[in-house]
Amino acid sequence: MEQPILNKVAQSELEVLDPMDYFGSKPLALDLKDFLDQGLILREKEFRARVKAFDWEPYSQQAVAVFCSSDAILPAWAPLLIGVQLAQHARMVGYGSVAATEVLEWQQNIQSKDWSYLQDKPVILKGCAEKELPQTHYIQWVSLIKPFARSIFYGEACSAVPLWKKPKS
Repeated sequence: MEQPILNKVAQSELEVLDPMDYFGSKPLALDLKDFLDQGLILREKEFRARVKAFDWEPYSQQAVAVFCSSDAILPAWAPLLIGVQLAQHARMVGYGSVAATEVLEWQQNIQSKDWSYLQDKPVILKGCAEKELPQTHYIQWVSLIKPFARSIFYGEACSAVPLWKKPKS
C-alpha cells in the first residue's frame, strides 16, 4: 500500500513571506505637465487655478505617482501643491515613476506591519517574486523581522538559503 504524499512545509511552523502580498494596486500616474502652460511653463496664478479646478475624485483611495514628463523647470512647491490636494483623496502619494511609487508603498506596508506573530518561528523571505525589489528593501525587511524570528532564510522552501539564526541562550 502506498503512503500518501505529505507536504511537510505546510505542516511545519515555517512562515513564508511573499513580497507580493505587501504590494497594493498599481499606482495611477499624474503628470504635472498637464497643469503647465503649453506643458512647459509654470505661471503661478494659472497653475493654482488648474489645481483648484482639477477633478481629484478619480484618485480617491488610490496610490498616485506624481511626475513631470516635460523638460519644465519647476519650483519645489509645485509638486507639493499637487500633493496637498492628493492627500485629501489618495491612499498614498509618491513623487517619481509609477514603479518607484509602487515600491515606496510596499516599503510603507512592511514598516507598518506588526511582525510579532513571527515570534520564535523560522521565516523564509520568498525570492522569486513577480516584481523585482531593490536589495536594500530586502535588507530593511530582514531588520524588521529579525527581532522576532528564530531564523531567516531566503528563497523557496525547497531550496532556502540560510541568512540568520538566533543564537541559543
